[in-house]
Amino acid sequence: MARLNHVISSFTKTFKKHHISKINMVKNLIPTCSKCGSFVSDHIEPEVEKEGQIKEGKYVDNVWVCNECLKNKHLDMNTK
Repeated sequence: MARLNHVISSFTKTFKKHHISKINMVKNLIPTCSKCGSFVSDHIEPEVEKEGQIKEGKYVDNVWVCNECLKNKHLDMNTK
C-alpha cells in the first residue's frame, strides 16, 4: 500500500509539473496589451473573457491593445 501511495504521489507531482509547464508555454504565446499588460486576443470565447484572464483587443500600430484601453484612450482624446 505504501508503494502504491508513493507511485501516486510521484505521478501527481510529475503531472502538475508538466501541466504548469504547458500553461506557462501557452501564456508565452499569448500577446499582452501594451498599455495594461493583460493577455489579449482579437477573438475569444465569451466564457474565457468572462473568466477575466484574457481580454479582447486589437493589433494597432504594431502593438496589441485591449479594447478597454482603446476605449479609455478614445475617452481621453474626447475630453481634451
